[in-house]
Amino acid sequence: MSETVLCVYTLPSAEEAQRRGFVRAWGEEKALAFWEALHRDLFWENRPGPEWDLVVMTSPQGVRSSFASLLPPGTRLEKSPEGGKWGLELAFQRLSRRYRTILIAAGDLPGLTRDRVKKVFQALRGGARAAFLRERKNRISAIGYSPWVPGLLDLEPGGEGRFWEHLGRLEARGVPVYWEEERLDDLPGPEWVVPVLGYASRRMLPSMEAWPVHAPPAPELVLVGQVPSAGRVKTDLARELESLPGVRSRERAEALAAALYRAVLFDRMDSHRGRPEYRCVGAFPFQDCARAELVGFPEIFHPLPEVGSMESWVRDALCDLDEGVPRVVCASDVPWAPEEVLGRAFAALEEAQVVLGPSLDGDYNLVGMSRFHDIFSPGLFETGRALEQVRSYLASRRIPYYILADPLRDLTTLEDLRWFQEHLTLDQGPRLRRLLDRIAPEVGLPEGEKPQAPGAGLA
Repeated sequence: MSETVLCVYTLPSAEEAQRRGFVRAWGEEKALAFWEALHRDLFWENRPGPEWDLVVMTSPQGVRSSFASLLPPGTRLEKSPEGGKWGLELAFQRLSRRYRTILIAAGDLPGLTRDRVKKVFQALRGGARAAFLRERKNRISAIGYSPWVPGLLDLEPGGEGRFWEHLGRLEARGVPVYWEEERLDDLPGPEWVVPVLGYASRRMLPSMEAWPVHAPPAPELVLVGQVPSAGRVKTDLARELESLPGVRSRERAEALAAALYRAVLFDRMDSHRGRPEYRCVGAFPFQDCARAELVGFPEIFHPLPEVGSMESWVRDALCDLDEGVPRVVCASDVPWAPEEVLGRAFAALEEAQVVLGPSLDGDYNLVGMSRFHDIFSPGLFETGRALEQVRSYLASRRIPYYILADPLRDLTTLEDLRWFQEHLTLDQGPRLRRLLDRIAPEVGLPEGEKPQAPGAGLA
């Protein structure tokens, strides 16, 4: 018997497909086929042998069902300590009676290849006491110890941002820790299949590589923000709208602001959809990604944490950048971004590692990278001076950068609203143009001249 074990902690395929909404979204046949392919591939990829044993812990229903038919010979199928729920302390306690080196991983990880498991075990045998693989939002997707001792583990997987917290506590106690920068994302719902599987450079299990969602690496334009609704919009514009005599109430001001930002967002997604030069990606909070009204807009969604600042969301949209595949992130409150400006941004990234698009207030509302550099730490740069400070930061570290000449105007204040009323054309933003004309009497907007040349005056 080996002293090393990989334990996959999962519900059976049929339960996972139902519980995570795949059956509802895809139908039972396709959903079950996907989950059985994932589980079979995961188990056979990491089948037991001289290097490690394989234990699958599942629900009582999984132990009694046909789930065992997916397992390679020599695999032990056991009922999990918590009946299918995460019970890590009890699972480690049970496994430690037979094994010195233990790695427990979730059963919904398309990227859990044998090579990644082997690297973790090599680190644990080489002196590390703890090892982690992390997923989005800095959650933990796999955790290992050699040896495990009671009290060493102090968290359950899934806690928002708990990876760094747990890592820091272990390092403060002098515990040698191994972890990988490359994320190992899970599949909490069908809307995650394309973001997780859609990047060709990531290492995936064979059946997941063959799943028909992959696209060749292509430059990406990412629209970052949230789907606006009353109470979830920029407070500056809502506050200024409330002060107008024709608006009357805070509720009406928030409803107007939400309608304006929704028009901007959907105009932007429409204008960038299906471009041959890049693919359009929507980076929205997780719950927004599942909204039916977004179906058919961006090619893929990049789910973000539900709570966060714009800086943290932009960082999240860029931090898993595929090397050599440029990504340009633009705020979703910019009503018009001319294609020639975006083209210059992508062209600049052929040589520069960072490109910045200035806003009118001394900050920036477009950032592109061909290699990730963390310029998003809270408090690092001042509002109103961020562009110049980022420029100095990049120059001092000899990071190649480029500043676009033409600023993009976002929609933040009543002054911006009046400017777009006078200058935005129907072909540049049809939803926003019609909405501005409809609410003009209520918010006191003047009837303006609308230039007809695409992009005129908007850069």
